[in-house]
Amino acid sequence: MTVIDPLTQAALEVERHVARAGGDQPARLFALVSTADLVAHEPGLRDTLGDPAANALSAVEQEGLDVADTVEALLAQIAPLAGDLLATPAAAPAVTLVQETLA
Repeated sequence: MTVIDPLTQAALEVERHVARAGGDQPARLFALVSTADLVAHEPGLRDTLGDPAANALSAVEQEGLDVADTVEALLAQIAPLAGDLLATPAAAPAVTLVQETLA
């Protein structure tokens, strides 16, 4: 049995989900969230997701975005929201890590 880390597993699940709709699709956006947190917030999903593994991740598709032909156009739609989220104290460690990585 091959052990796949949670990030790779989530990426493979997104790829399979998107592939079902065929090629030549507009850009789509998914957030990766802790499956345990998702089930705690939405208990009705426990029947679908089961008991999550310790570090399991689930992909949640962002709906309601305008169709974008490019990733850049998609990112332009979410940039204001991302800016607001990155300005929160909870995001500070991640922002610092990105800044240090880019330096």
